[in-house]
Amino acid sequence: MVLPGFDEVLIVLVLLVPGFFSFLLAKRFAAVGKKFSDFEKTIISIFLSLVDYVPFTYVTGLNTFEKIQEGLLEPTNLGLLVLIAGGIGLGVGMTFKIIFNRNIVLGDAWDVSFDLASKSGGSWVIVFTQSNYEYKGIVSFVGRAEDGSKEIVITKPKQIIRDKDGMVIEEMEIGKEMLFTERDIARISFFTEFPK
Repeated sequence: MVLPGFDEVLIVLVLLVPGFFSFLLAKRFAAVGKKFSDFEKTIISIFLSLVDYVPFTYVTGLNTFEKIQEGLLEPTNLGLLVLIAGGIGLGVGMTFKIIFNRNIVLGDAWDVSFDLASKSGGSWVIVFTQSNYEYKGIVSFVGRAEDGSKEIVITKPKQIIRDKDGMVIEEMEIGKEMLFTERDIARISFFTEFPK
């Protein structure tokens, strides 16, 4: 087996790295959570590299592969290529986000949900526990314990008691505040006004 030479490695780097950089930026800004296979990443990176090189060759005059190999590692050319690749990645990602993924946010659902709830004023919740109890209240604290587990504290907690048909028969007040840990919580419903 013959190992690839420096020229072959350089060709691969020249072709893939700018497109891969554009791809990573586009994926992040477009809020695409899909896992791409190595083959898909390679194909998309090659395509985006070709897109990156169109304005690069126009601006620098490096319009043949040999000229690109010789002049690419000059600091101004390398910097320009990084700027172009970043701009194209950002442009593609933001366009995709605006058209297709307007309401999608990447991240941990716990952090994203409470961040969105606090921005919209929707700080009222019903916490459904693993033991099939329901508590409603106003979120006063959301965070993580020292071990990284998630916690929520609600003020003015009320336990919701339902009959066998699911109708509310009583809301029992339970102290001033109530702490729920990640182990306690089955799900949480958010409301923009206090649920009745």
